[in-house]
Order: sequence, then C-alpha cells, then structure tokens
Amino acid sequence: MIFASIYFYSLDSKLYINGDNACYYLLGKSIHMGAGYNLYSDLYAKPHSHFPPGYPLLIAIGMLIDSSPTFIKFLNGLFLLASLLLVFKFYLLLVKNQITALVAVTILAFNYHLVKHSVIMLSEIPFLFFSLLTIWWLSKIDFSKVFWKNLHFFIFLVFLSLAFNIRTSFINLFFV
Repeated sequence: MIFASIYFYSLDSKLYINGDNACYYLLGKSIHMGAGYNLYSDLYAKPHSHFPPGYPLLIAIGMLIDSSPTFIKFLNGLFLLASLLLVFKFYLLLVKNQITALVAVTILAFNYHLVKHSVIMLSEIPFLFFSLLTIWWLSKIDFSKVFWKNLHFFIFLVFLSLAFNIRTSFINLFFV
C-alpha cells in the first residue's frame, strides 16, 4: 500500500528529458517490430552498439502487452516492487526479524533515487532486480557439490547473464 501510493504519486506519463530513455524505447520498439537491434529511426539503421541489449529486450517483451511509454514505466515500477520484496527476504535471512525487515524495506520504498529511477525508462531498476536475483541464487549454491550437478549454479548463471546484458557495469561487482 505504501509503495503503491508513493509510486503512483511519482509516476509521470511524459518522457524524461534525458535522451537515454528515448533511445531505450526506440531500441525496444525496433526489437518488438522485428527490425533488429538498431535505432529504426536512424536513416542508415545500422546495428546499435552503445547500450547493452538487455533492457531494450525487456521493453520489447513488455510491448507485447502495451507499447505505451507509461506502461513501460509501470513495468519499471513492478521491477522496483519485486526488488523491495527480494530485499525483504534478504533481511529476513540476515536478521530473522520481520519488523526490522519491514522497516528497512519501507525506508527503501521512500528513497528518492529509487523511486525517481522507477518512474522513468532507464535500466537502473531492472538492473537492481536482476542483480539482486543473481546474488540471491549465488547464496543458494551448494559449493560442496560439483557445479554441473547443482541446479542453483545454472540459475545463477542465467540471472548473471541477464544482469550483465542490462548493464555491463555489473562486471565490476566481481572485482569488489
């Protein structure tokens, strides 16, 4: 309830003035239309190489339901909600206290930067979600088994690949 009131209060149907979100939208629309990974509005329509393809692919999948920018922003909000639920589960594992976990997630739900990035078409919030899923499945791996007999390892690799293809900066996590 708290999340919904904060999110819908902050949601703006207009495009954010930063040009990246328009580029993401056009790339997603190009994939959705079957025109490949390029800016179909470009005169030469050459393959795009600036942004990784993960977020435009998520946009293209979302366009199967509705292609309006407001709906794509709404999907970002769902990714934020799912991220908050994952953080709640992490807190429950760490502190084993539902009240503390709920307070922490409520504070995150009021975080200006998280809410701001969830109401514009940028890759930060889906990246947060898939990064948290990657860390979640990494924590589930049983390292006493060999990796090819460990289903959690392969699920971890899938989400690792998704997170990396949304934002290539994810590779920096492994050097920390």
